[in-house]
Amino acid sequence: MILIHIKGNSITFGSTTFGAKMADISGLKLDFQGTIREFPDLEKDINWREKAIERFKNHIKTLKNEDEIANYIIYELKNKGYTPKLKEKAGFRQEKIEWTMAIIDIIVYFFLFIVAPLSIYLKRTGKTFVEFVKDIIDFFREIGGNEDGGE
Repeated sequence: MILIHIKGNSITFGSTTFGAKMADISGLKLDFQGTIREFPDLEKDINWREKAIERFKNHIKTLKNEDEIANYIIYELKNKGYTPKLKEKAGFRQEKIEWTMAIIDIIVYFFLFIVAPLSIYLKRTGKTFVEFVKDIIDFFREIGGNEDGGE
């Protein structure tokens, strides 16, 4: 589990695996390939690590408040395969993040795998949504026997 502590523009990172010792971004190992994906211009720069850290710090300074910083970090970590679980503000009760992210994932998948293919199908066939639903009902009636579901 990764812990991230945000206080103003100061951000520290830690891991429960190592007893939650916190360090700012300059104390973290940065993956060269991941950094180059973010900043391709640093690929041949021998100071790539320092410049990437400076860019991160400068970007954080442009964000308005701790909520924006937290949302930015959550978004970036989610894109890198991490699953954020909890967010805590100013020592108050922790709030769960996973439901928000799960809802966003469901909406995205719904559009990618249902709405988009359906709209393409309807456009290609020239059918309306109502006609499509009637076709589905007819299909299930054909494979299922009579209207009450029995044979």
